[in-house]
Amino acid sequence: MLFRSAQGCAAPYCGAGETLCVEIELTAAEAIREASVGFFVRDSQDVEVYRCVMERLGGGLVDLAAGESVRAVFPLVANLLPGVYSVGTMVHGRTAAEGMHGRVTIDRTPNRAELIVSGPADAEGSANLFASVRVDRSPSPRTIAMEGAGRGR
Repeated sequence: MLFRSAQGCAAPYCGAGETLCVEIELTAAEAIREASVGFFVRDSQDVEVYRCVMERLGGGLVDLAAGESVRAVFPLVANLLPGVYSVGTMVHGRTAAEGMHGRVTIDRTPNRAELIVSGPADAEGSANLFASVRVDRSPSPRTIAMEGAGRGR
């Protein structure tokens, strides 16, 4: 697994809200039907904050013979608050060991890499929604009544 910045440089870090790519390459040790790879992200509290697999994002499924490889590239926007995140990978598919019946999780490896996100710590949690605030202040009804009372005199 590899992280690449928007400029194509390998980098295990990014700024909050920056675009990067997660690249995962799978080489099949044995034949895998309907193979899919994905990744998951955990925060410093070990809470899974994101998970995806290539078929849910439109990448489909692939059949691999032993020794064949597939590389999945996941472009994303790192909408995370500053911190260190653990990124793991997963492989789903059908193999001879499972009798080629149902799709199963063939491999799930947590802590494959760390992603370091930098930026201002102006919120709490893991997701960065890039919120801003607008405050509209209105006078209280009592203030309006008092101002109106002095006009008729």
